Amino acid sequence: MIPDVERLSIERLLFKEQMNKAIACKTKKQKIKLAGTWKNAYSEMTYTALIDLAKNHQARLKVANWDLDHFEIKKQNQHR
Repeated sequence: MIPDVERLSIERLLFKEQMNKAIACKTKKQKIKLAGTWKNAYSEMTYTALIDLAKNHQARLKVANWDLDHFEIKKQNQHR
C-alpha cells in the first residue's frame, strides 16, 4: 500500500503534467483527443476532475505551475 503523502505527490504530479498538456492544446481537435486519452487512461472520477480543471483557465494555470519540490513546505507556511 502506498503511503498517503506519496500518493498525494503522485496525484499532484499527474495533474500538473496533464494541465501542461491541456495548455499545449491549441485546437478543438487537440483538446478532444486529449480528453479521449484521459477517458481511456483514468477512472471516471479522475477524468471528470481533469476535465473540470482544464475548463477553468485560472485553476489550470495554477496547477500547471505548481512547484512540487516545495509544495508541502509552502502549504505548511501558509497555515502559520
